[in-house]
Amino acid sequence: ERVIMGMAAFLNVWRRIILALLMLATAPVAFAAGERGIDPGLLASLASGDTGARLQAISRLGQLPDPLAARVLEALDSENLYATPQGRVLIMGKDKRALDPATGQKEDLPTDADAVTINNRLRRAIDGALAVSRLFSPDPAARLAAAKRMQQSSDVTRLALLAQALTKETDTRVRSSLQSAQANLEIK
Repeated sequence: ERVIMGMAAFLNVWRRIILALLMLATAPVAFAAGERGIDPGLLASLASGDTGARLQAISRLGQLPDPLAARVLEALDSENLYATPQGRVLIMGKDKRALDPATGQKEDLPTDADAVTINNRLRRAIDGALAVSRLFSPDPAARLAAAKRMQQSSDVTRLALLAQALTKETDTRVRSSLQSAQANLEIK
């Protein structure tokens, strides 16, 4: 019985090490997105007819520590995301001007742009991705709500994002909630 418990602890440590290495390998991609805008290829996937590609793009956007990624997801959820036949994706603002998340530039919405529509499956994926994305929001209330939502998650792949959010967090309430979420996922 002791041997089995020791083996389980050993495997748990290795699982954490492998997970951390995988997340570190993808971290430079996430940080690079914030420096240049969001990858146009990733954005174009949102406008494709392929549900699998759209789900993958939603997940990747949720993992970017860039407030612009959250704006794309919010626009998609509220049907304010538009795409041109060439694959350019634009966010329609309240001022009726479009924001290109790949460049950060505002412009008039092209006449050939159509709203990107979503179904309930995509809406659920957006909801989950936004919870992760909001961990990096400039608003402490949004970060706290996201951290509380993460406490209910069972997705251990989010451990690295929680660790990343913890390193940047300055608000004590949010920090405490992030630590609880991290502890919950570590015991799963």
